[in-house]
Amino acid sequence: MAKFGDILTTDVVDTSGFTGSWNPPACKLVRAQSATVAVGTPLSLTFDSTTGIEECKTVAAMHSTSTNTNRIVATQLGLFLVKTQVSFSGGTTGAVISTFIDVTVPSASQTTTYEVRTASGYATASYHVRPILVDVDPNTYVALRLAVATGTSVTATTETWLSFRCVAAF
Repeated sequence: MAKFGDILTTDVVDTSGFTGSWNPPACKLVRAQSATVAVGTPLSLTFDSTTGIEECKTVAAMHSTSTNTNRIVATQLGLFLVKTQVSFSGGTTGAVISTFIDVTVPSASQTTTYEVRTASGYATASYHVRPILVDVDPNTYVALRLAVATGTSVTATTETWLSFRCVAAF
């Protein structure tokens, strides 16, 4: 068992809970093209071959570029960390932009929405959103959604990304 101060190697890290390989399931998607978010019309961002993916790092096939391209899907039971960065431009200084993480459990037909950041007063901005931890079953998925409440439409730029990583397997 590792203790505080140990240098962690595969010899001291218990990876027995992770299926398939030593790497825990993880996926990070970065948009290669911008997307327009209209006022009053929330947009679930997609990461596919049409919108372009600048970077798609995935273990265990957690993302498809052809089906349900707005999702990253958990492949096993565990505690997952969801992180995102949102970058936008073209808004007015009075724009109010909200960032949501939707966590959907298909087996229970249930979606929980986390409003993780609201930015106001910016025409252009880039921000990391506070990470959230979610306890998931296999096939639970996350999606990134943006909404503009007031002002003008904004453009989600190519620095926008979403990641989903298992930090503890059950």
